[in-house]
Parts: sequence; structure tokens; C-alpha cells
Amino acid sequence: FRKTKGISPATIVKELGLLRIMFNIARKQWRWKVANPVSDIKLPKVRNERVRYLSEKERLDLFDALEVSEDKWLYSFITMAIETGLRLSNLCDLNWSEVNLFSRMITINGESMKNDDYLGMPLTDKAFQILKELQKTPCLSGCVFHDDGTRLYDRKVQRSFKNALEKAGISNFHFHDLRHTFASYLRQNGVDLHTISNLLGHKDLRMTKRYAHLNVDSLRSAMSKLNFTFSSRFDEKRQAETL
Repeated sequence: FRKTKGISPATIVKELGLLRIMFNIARKQWRWKVANPVSDIKLPKVRNERVRYLSEKERLDLFDALEVSEDKWLYSFITMAIETGLRLSNLCDLNWSEVNLFSRMITINGESMKNDDYLGMPLTDKAFQILKELQKTPCLSGCVFHDDGTRLYDRKVQRSFKNALEKAGISNFHFHDLRHTFASYLRQNGVDLHTISNLLGHKDLRMTKRYAHLNVDSLRSAMSKLNFTFSSRFDEKRQAETL
């Protein structure tokens, strides 16, 4: 029924997941004598292979727009998103207790992560400088990012980010694509998929493999080995036939 209404497979899976949890609570905690009907439903396949990242021109245009944004906190917020690949919720909830400027690390416990595993994120020079500057105007709540002491929420960030994108003339781009931008830039600079997976907090490489094709140089290097192998054997064969 939800499919006929044009609802996306990802949304349907989330709705069914919520129903599954509700029935499990009723059965296991409240001791209701009911079956879990969701367990008999075949879940639709979800394809989340979108890889949209900022081109060099888009990145420059975006930061030009961020510099003149009325929301002064947005520049540092978006910079940290690109420099760390952290999700929107993790950045909104980031506390100074999770930041160690001495060791240049951000450490987020498993309860705050999507996969329930803690994440250790080394800081780039840019991210380090941003955090050092933010430390000069701390918030009583302990949040790293705030608007004059008021905690930032995802909708407020997304609204401000959307305005900046419009000013920069960038379309078909979402906040989560900054995470793709982080991973794509790493891959294009030769970082291996296993390392990218660890930095993104993925439990396995399946989600990370979407970035595999972005390192064209490594692909060319691999194919050049085939050229060497085949050309060598071909030359050997021709030489033998000549003799």
C-alpha cells in the first residue's frame, strides 16, 4: 500500500522497522500474546548509492556564500562537516568533552553513532584551527557549535545551509552530501577504502565501495599491469614465430 502511494523503499523500511520494535516491546516487555507481523514481510530493497560531492568550483562558490551568510556559525559548521565527514546529528551534538585539541582528536562514543561503535577522528589542520577559534566563545551547555549560546538543531542548520546553496547556485545537493564530499576527496587523493571506511564509521566495506571508482589513478595503474603482461607475452610470441 505504501508503495502505491509513491513512498520510497528507504522510508518503508524505516516504518516497518519502527513497527517491528513496537511489536517486540509488546511481546517481550509487556508479555502480550501476539505475533510480530513484520517478521513475515519481505522488505523492499534500498539502494542508497548516491555519490554527490562538491566539485572544486562548487566548493569555492559555496564558501564565498558562507562568508557572507547572516548565520556566522555556518562557515565553521560546514567546514567541519567537510573536514571530518561527521553526520549532521553528530556535529549538532558535539561537545567539548569529545574534543581533545592536545592530541588533535575528536572521540564520539558509540551511543551517539549510528552503528553503536565509538569513532576516533583525527583533526586536519583546518579543523584544528576552526576548533581553536570556536573555543574562544564557549557555550554553557558545552556544545561546540551554537548560535550565541543557543544549541543548534538539524532543521535550523539545514535551513541555513539551503540558503547558502541557493546563493552559491548549487542544486541537487543535501547536507549529507558533505559526508560524500569528505570521502570522495579522500579517495581521489589515493586513500584506501578500508581507511575511509574507518573514518566514516562504517562497520564493513559495503557502504564504502561506492567511492571505489573515484580513484582513477589507481585504476589506471592496475590496468597498466595488464598492458605490460599482455604486451610482453605478445612480443615473446612474435619473436618466437620470427625465429
